Amino acid sequence: GYSGNGVDCTDNDECASSTICMGGTCTNTPGSFQCACNAGWESLDGITCSVVQPEFQLSPDSSGDQILTTVAMAADGSFIVSWTSNEPAVYAQVYTVSGARIGLPIVVRAGAIDHMWYANNRWYGPSDSLVHSAYAPTVAVLSSGDFVVAWTESWSYVLRCASSA
Repeated sequence: GYSGNGVDCTDNDECASSTICMGGTCTNTPGSFQCACNAGWESLDGITCSVVQPEFQLSPDSSGDQILTTVAMAADGSFIVSWTSNEPAVYAQVYTVSGARIGLPIVVRAGAIDHMWYANNRWYGPSDSLVHSAYAPTVAVLSSGDFVVAWTESWSYVLRCASSA
């Protein structure tokens, strides 16, 4: 862009900002700039460059499906993915900016019911033979760096977990 005093205009050097074209080369042009990302990086907005990540398997356990995935990114670029599998369970995994796993997958909701709940005007417990399927998880990262995973199971649950990032 340009700045001025009403008489003279001066080209602003957007490339002087340390937040422009990180992971690339910034070239100032009259009234604007161009961002050229380094090899292995790409720009989705023309301002910042991000590492291009190949596909990867969510869980080190390759048995069963890893479906209904959701992703949330923290302010530092690390991210968390939640998913369900063939069994009625919900999992989450925290990753570094480069996509490396931090710890093992977290079992957010296991298949067995081990608590009491109220539904249909009565209390239910572990001995009740109701079929419950945990599905449709979603995840969000809080400003503290903690994360929240919610899912559907005849009604909605929310579980707050501390981030290991």
